[in-house]
Amino acid sequence: MKIALFGGAFDPIHYGHMSLAESAYEKFKLDRVIFVPSGKPPHKCPASAHKIHRLEMVKLAIRDNPHFTVSDYELKKSGKSYTYQTIEYFKQKYPGDELFFLMGIDLFLTFNTWEKSRQLLDMCKFLVGIRPGVNVTRPVSMTNRVTIFKSPLLDISSTMLRKYIKEGKSVRYLLPQKVEEYILNKGLYG
Repeated sequence: MKIALFGGAFDPIHYGHMSLAESAYEKFKLDRVIFVPSGKPPHKCPASAHKIHRLEMVKLAIRDNPHFTVSDYELKKSGKSYTYQTIEYFKQKYPGDELFFLMGIDLFLTFNTWEKSRQLLDMCKFLVGIRPGVNVTRPVSMTNRVTIFKSPLLDISSTMLRKYIKEGKSVRYLLPQKVEEYILNKGLYG
């Protein structure tokens, strides 16, 4: 099987995340995309919403898509969450399957600062979605391990959504309705 791991805070998950995952699924003929909400990422501030809420929002967002699943691996882990550890875990869980790591271009641009970034390139292939019209070059050493592809990425960010919610602005059509209802019912980001 061809499996893509899609890590991120998903704080909250939105249509930009889902569009990127669906685009990769189709373009690379993946069998499954596993959303992996981050535990304690070393490069980012802690998530605004508790890990239980972020996990539940992902479940709500992807529940109607048979090729999307979610893993709570990083959320159960103690200490910082490093991508190389996550990939090692899934390589053991799915031996013999082809693993990919999916991300947007913004995250890829920080790749050289990741723990064990050189080793990561030997662990799996990376799929990097960019918006049409964006040109990105990659180092020659990454050529065979990183595939940059055009995706209908939407100009939505979790930071923007949290700000809109705090200000009482509408987030309708920016994230799944069930996720919006969950946010409102739990009083998140207000």
